[in-house]
Amino acid sequence: ILVGLLGVATATRWIFQVDAIGRLIPGSEQVGIVNPLLFIAVGICFFNATLPQKSGGWLTQLSALCIAALIALPLAYLFESATGIGLGVDFVRAGTIPTATNPHPGRLSPNASLAFLLTGIAFWLHGRRPTRIGELIFLTLVLAVSIIGLGGLVGYLVGLEALYQVASVNRMLPVTALGISVVGGGLWMLHEASQAFDRKALEKSERRIKRRSLAVIICVALASGVAGFAVMRDTFEQSISQNMLLTATTNATSLGHAVDASLWFPRTVV
Repeated sequence: ILVGLLGVATATRWIFQVDAIGRLIPGSEQVGIVNPLLFIAVGICFFNATLPQKSGGWLTQLSALCIAALIALPLAYLFESATGIGLGVDFVRAGTIPTATNPHPGRLSPNASLAFLLTGIAFWLHGRRPTRIGELIFLTLVLAVSIIGLGGLVGYLVGLEALYQVASVNRMLPVTALGISVVGGGLWMLHEASQAFDRKALEKSERRIKRRSLAVIICVALASGVAGFAVMRDTFEQSISQNMLLTATTNATSLGHAVDASLWFPRTVV
């Protein structure tokens, strides 16, 4: 529901230019139409995965189409980014012109394309017969999607350009990074819900609970640190700016006095 609503809201903002949605979801005014459609496709896949499987149902067929879109479109954007050859899938509003910061309007960023591609593959694997190797691959995909989403989100919160502009391939908007992070968490919950409880493996389940509890504590600690740094960043930048301004003003005053002193004798002679 969260992923689907995010897609519907950003799509409504793009189609009808609703300013209220732009104020409610920061960064949504810069989102194209492709991201919302892919988020809606992800929401449909989630909804279908949580229902009892019915072979041949219309929702299953729609989910299959959404998985195909989640794989085909990101592959096309990755091909465009790698080769520079346009495939005609950069959907933009009429009158949109390229800029220095956005040379290809409507094109999905490489890291967002990779995240959506891995999401589509994860949904495709989830519909297959479960195997040990398939489960490991699914968990790897979930981890990769989560890292991409959280990396882009933390990059914008903290302001570390080395983190979110590596080789100019990470240009995800904050709303896209947030949505992908939610998708990573949803895939993990989907995997947990599909696991059958084994009463004979209580000790193994206990160790798993301890590991996950430790992971949650580490995530909370890291999130607290990032949030604290993000809160203090504005104050720190303002303090640094004031110090630089004071230093520049002092140097300018000193230079002015030095010039006046050096010109005193020539002025006196004149």
